[in-house]
Amino acid sequence: MNRLLLRSLYDGQRHSPLTVGVLGPELHGAIGATTRHVLLSPETMAKQRRNHPDITLDHYLVLPVALRQAAVLQDTARSLVLVHEDSVRHMTHFKVAIKATACGREMYVVSFHCLRPREVQRVFGRHPLIRPVVREG
Repeated sequence: MNRLLLRSLYDGQRHSPLTVGVLGPELHGAIGATTRHVLLSPETMAKQRRNHPDITLDHYLVLPVALRQAAVLQDTARSLVLVHEDSVRHMTHFKVAIKATACGREMYVVSFHCLRPREVQRVFGRHPLIRPVVREG
């Protein structure tokens, strides 16, 4: 993900969605999406800035890694919840909610925020696991 394009989205200067990463076929297929690309829209970024002002530009740079490595849980027929433990940069867990459009041609991040330790287990208790954490390297 290009940091300059992300900054323009974060600052409200970009008016089109930004690709923040990709999901494997077993994951995008689980929510009826025909694309692997996950987008972050200007509208969601504006909502995020209002509702989660503690999430900085640097936090959003975690998204591509989270999409590759996070535990993935099925939320609904059209949405996934990802739980990513960032033990390198921010020393916290992140929750990423992704939703496919009704036609399946696009997938969007609809929420991104930090989780407290007790919230992590609650998320795992609410949704079926479809992919465990992926360890790279």
